[in-house]
Amino acid sequence: MSEAFDLQAAWMRKSQGDIKAFFEALAASLEAGFPGQVEVRRKKDGLFSKTSHVEGLSIRTQNYQFHLEREGAGLRALRAREVRGVVLKRDDLAIGEWLESLTTELAGVSGDLVKTRDALHDFLMS
Repeated sequence: MSEAFDLQAAWMRKSQGDIKAFFEALAASLEAGFPGQVEVRRKKDGLFSKTSHVEGLSIRTQNYQFHLEREGAGLRALRAREVRGVVLKRDDLAIGEWLESLTTELAGVSGDLVKTRDALHDFLMS
């Protein structure tokens, strides 16, 4: 089977139970593996609450900006092509396609970022 199919199946398994827990774990995994290049937006659970939850995240790679946002009970995945601060193209993607595209982008990066790609792959496959 192809790696793309494996990632799609892994996404389905991971997210099936609890999308909020999946998103929290994905954000933590990407933050740890991609320090300084992942922006995670959190929202307090209530006015006086000390806890918060992930509302969205953004990752900038050499070729794209990847955005993942909470939308109702699900997630909205976007990939944007940006050149010198101008967005040339924005694509709404299925979450599986988004994860595959992000993994492909990370695979093209050398050095320490390969560890991030592997961490994302390991997270999805566990």
